[in-house]
Amino acid sequence: MQLDTNNSSGLASTSTQAGPQLRPGSRRCRICSRPLKDPVSVDEGIGPICRGLLNEIAATYKVAIPENIDFLAFLAVADSIPTDAKAQKYWGEISGLLLRETASTLAGQDLRWVINHLGYILSFQMADGAVTTLVNIIRALGYGRVADLILGELVTGPATLQFDPSFARLVLQGPSSKRGAIDLQTVPGAKRCTGGWYAPAKSAQRFVDAVRSTWLAVDGTEAALAQALAWNNAHAACRVVKHGQGLAVVTPYNAKFVTALKTFPAPERRWEPNVNLVGMFRPGAWVVNTQLLPAIQQLMAIYYPDECCIYPD
Repeated sequence: MQLDTNNSSGLASTSTQAGPQLRPGSRRCRICSRPLKDPVSVDEGIGPICRGLLNEIAATYKVAIPENIDFLAFLAVADSIPTDAKAQKYWGEISGLLLRETASTLAGQDLRWVINHLGYILSFQMADGAVTTLVNIIRALGYGRVADLILGELVTGPATLQFDPSFARLVLQGPSSKRGAIDLQTVPGAKRCTGGWYAPAKSAQRFVDAVRSTWLAVDGTEAALAQALAWNNAHAACRVVKHGQGLAVVTPYNAKFVTALKTFPAPERRWEPNVNLVGMFRPGAWVVNTQLLPAIQQLMAIYYPDECCIYPD
């Protein structure tokens, strides 16, 4: 594989000092950094709980981009690899693969054995630059979530997610996370609270997706989401439901929304005053062609941004 002599990936320079020696009690879990005591865990460089998390995350793979590997930094890391016999053996196998294969032959391969080997090496104390290089190799090989886990950007501690019907909101309680906070801030209505975050029921799916992207051990997620979606279905102010051969659009009155709706050709939309669906506060609804659903969704997002909207499956 061609070396990247320009260091375009922006990785930090790596140390060339002799690799760290294996000392009694110096091994820590490559994920949570807790000391390892069990012989099997020490041998693998990871505890049993974190092993389960790692296996689950390693199963999610994105297309590898081997060109993003900084090979000058990769070669320099060799002097920082622990002198432990297994670490040296693993490093030799990884080096042989990356220097022998091309980007096209690496892309799409199941390289979890490489990730496991790198994880073992990372369970030893290493210079920050060397850690950065090895983690970026993991990311470039298509295992970005594993890289995030090793860097501590994913939360492995226990957390709970509950639906609070009194305030129609989801409540997350658990360890804090800077990365998680960034994701949650993009969810409409999400706010911090004592010990966690909450978000209105109308943002339930986006809130849960954001939680799942960072918190790995959340109890009650499925039940809380189901309760929030059920609440939305019962209380939604805006909804689009199947009606005859078309779709009935039910919303609170908004003159701008009606004006925008009338820009569609008359045969594609019509007002039917006698439509009276379950959950409606008053009879009457716009009935539109089913092919207009994407356009209707866009209009409702514009004119009813703070309302919960339900659409047909």
